[in-house]
Amino acid sequence: MIDADFQDPVPFANILVKGTTIGTTSDFDGNYKLTLEEGTHTLSFSFLGYKTVEITDVVIKANEITNVNVTMETLAEGLDEVVVSVSVKKNTETAVLGIQKKR
Repeated sequence: MIDADFQDPVPFANILVKGTTIGTTSDFDGNYKLTLEEGTHTLSFSFLGYKTVEITDVVIKANEITNVNVTMETLAEGLDEVVVSVSVKKNTETAVLGIQKKR
């Protein structure tokens, strides 16, 4: 699995066999491995910030390796920015009274 914009691997993406509980996660290099029964399957590839990709009609034959390469595209709308602000009040009347009570 690679990123469409930068051609970098997409590590830790989710790969699921549609309609089953079978799945795995891509490794640090964007590679993954699934052991499936012979037949035709649909694979779903997802990762936060990327469009989910479904590959249909993946044919698995006995004793053969099937390679499915996927290019992940980022979401057009992107992720919303989150701003966290923190304020600290020191030496307030409540804090001083709390310290005095502990003594």
